[in-house]
Amino acid sequence: PEVPTVQVTTMSHVGALIFWFNQRRTVQGSYAQCDSALRSAQTQNLIFGWWSFFSILILNWVTLLHNSNARKRLNRDAQQAREYALWWHTYVGTNQR
Repeated sequence: PEVPTVQVTTMSHVGALIFWFNQRRTVQGSYAQCDSALRSAQTQNLIFGWWSFFSILILNWVTLLHNSNARKRLNRDAQQAREYALWWHTYVGTNQR
C-alpha cells in the first residue's frame, strides 16, 4: 500500500539579545518526514528561542504552542489516513479483484 502524505506547518524562533527571527515552514510528505520537521523545529526553539526579552515573555511560547498544536493535527490527520486506508482496503480493494 502507498504511504499517505500529510502536511504540517512548523515555526522556528531564534531570540538574540535585541532582535529575533521567526520562520514558518510547510512540509508535505510521509508522517515520519513531517514528524522529523516538527522535532527539529521544537529542538531549535528550546535551545535558541530564549535569548531575548520578548522571546522569554511571549514569542517563543507562541512558537512552542503552535508546534504543539501542529503535532496534534499531524497525529489526527495520520490516524484519519490509516482509518481511510483500512476502510478502502476492506470495502473497495477486495471488490476489484
